[in-house]
Amino acid sequence: MKYIKYLTIVIVALAMLSFISNRKERKMKPADKAPWGHVQWVKEITYHAVEDSSGNISKGDIVSDTDYDRMEEIKSDMQRKIPSSEPPIQLWIYDGYGNEIQNDKFHANGMLYNGKVHIYDENGDVKEVIDSAIRNAMPPNIQIQQYIYKYDISGKILVQNKWDYNALNRDNSKFSREMNFYDSLGKLRETMNFERDTINPVSIIWKTYNEKGKVVETDERKREGNPPQMVPFEKNDFWYDSKGRLYDKATYHPQAGLVKDEKTTYDSSGKTITTYSYAPGRVLTGTVVKRIFKSTNTTQEDTYDGDGFLTEYTIAHDSAKHLMDKGVFHITYRKVMGADRRYHNSAPGDTVMVHHIINDNHFNTVVDDNFSNNGKPVSQKSYQYTYDDTGNWTAKIQFNNDRAVKITEREIGYFKE
Repeated sequence: MKYIKYLTIVIVALAMLSFISNRKERKMKPADKAPWGHVQWVKEITYHAVEDSSGNISKGDIVSDTDYDRMEEIKSDMQRKIPSSEPPIQLWIYDGYGNEIQNDKFHANGMLYNGKVHIYDENGDVKEVIDSAIRNAMPPNIQIQQYIYKYDISGKILVQNKWDYNALNRDNSKFSREMNFYDSLGKLRETMNFERDTINPVSIIWKTYNEKGKVVETDERKREGNPPQMVPFEKNDFWYDSKGRLYDKATYHPQAGLVKDEKTTYDSSGKTITTYSYAPGRVLTGTVVKRIFKSTNTTQEDTYDGDGFLTEYTIAHDSAKHLMDKGVFHITYRKVMGADRRYHNSAPGDTVMVHHIINDNHFNTVVDDNFSNNGKPVSQKSYQYTYDDTGNWTAKIQFNNDRAVKITEREIGYFKE
């Protein structure tokens, strides 16, 4: 316990030193967690919601990591491949320029289990990140990931070093390094990745540019075989129109050949990005067409299978590049066996909405509903917020299937102007 307290003190001290050293005038940027105002810190605590027979909602105990509802929510998030539910207690600290300098996560009993510190140089670039995962044990098991960044005078990353080690046994750390090399014009020409040593790279990426400074080729090779040698892994080719806009990107893998071809077209209403995916022998396996309409701030994305059948489509509307609403629709077809001994879709198909999101005018989610491919509800979530005068939420109630399940309270500290 003493070691954990000591680590917390060290983390706070490092964060304060970072703030003190960052005295050079830099452009402020909004903090990610609390995007409005000059935020200094944010603290969130999530409680169980208690609802009486009259419909009055109050907060109960702090949500525990072992609570059944939380475990089921985390499991659902993993299946949907979305960020996992937030821990019960979190703390963020920002410097005067909007940079996150500290992010701590706690168990319901207040014990720290993950602490992340960002340290910046005088230009506002991250020069060090320390990410500590603390597991309950005696003595405490503290696993640390430490990143060190080095830049050139223009702010381009030259070296990124990473160590992964136990606090009690740093000598047994896992080490990796990424080194970037630039030409006289400041263009990134080569990236080398190392593991365990800084002599034998495990992968190298080369970039080639045209006379207008646009990248036209990337060639990645990886070390394989015995004896080891650098062999082709992935190659990308890029094409541009007369205005310098990317209109085609092709991706190739060894043996398989062309695996993806992304074509972009532009017109007065916006742009369309069509991505073709291929199996070996240039067999088309699927197509995604993404249309972005400038006048209505709407995006539509259609997914087709190898036979050209529309299987899923998404319609989203945003405001100032913030999502306002999004609907995801799935189409289920009858399967038939083809002459190639593969199953193919056969029309007609049934269309249902499988995911629906609505955000409010503060760009926070108020509806997040999921449905199965046959249209039956899987999870229906809704949220109610209380906002402060700056426009940041200070309380959030989560409802699952119209039942209040969680209350999150947020304290926000602002810099004095």
